[in-house]
Amino acid sequence: MESIKKEKIDNAVKEINKYLPLRRRLGTAVYCYQRLQTFPRGQGFPQPLDSNQEYIAIYDAMIISYMSCFVSNSSGNFILRPQKVFKGKPELKTFHDDLYKARNKIIAHNEIDCDNCYPLIGNDGILLKFITNIPIPSIDGFKLFDEILRVSWEYMYRKILNISNKLEGEIGIRVNIDSKN
Repeated sequence: MESIKKEKIDNAVKEINKYLPLRRRLGTAVYCYQRLQTFPRGQGFPQPLDSNQEYIAIYDAMIISYMSCFVSNSSGNFILRPQKVFKGKPELKTFHDDLYKARNKIIAHNEIDCDNCYPLIGNDGILLKFITNIPIPSIDGFKLFDEILRVSWEYMYRKILNISNKLEGEIGIRVNIDSKN
């Protein structure tokens, strides 16, 4: 009987461990989002140029961390499926899809069609970045980003909680799950 309990515990731990990379990535996206909120607002970007580079780096890290939760991998770890995470929430699903397109076109694969973009020049005459007509959600427009992070985090937490509840039902052992960290 003890070996069966140990096997069930080991299997539950293995299943929960497959969610840990998601937890780290979502945590990174949340941190980046909160950090971007500290930048002064102005004409689309904070000033001066050094701050712009930091802003862009944190913005890119936020999008990459968030999107990596939804991209297939060969590690055997779980990924989130937008059609499940945002089921019944079409506005969030659309926003997620727009972020995915921006990530692919601008951040990950640099597929900007420069016939449709123009340079943003800093006060010192240095090129800051190219602006494109590809829809790139600005941090000021991220009213939905809080929501998609929250919904994604809660979905992941429910999946882990289901594993814990199943284990408790089968052998009477409860796995303590802390959703805050």
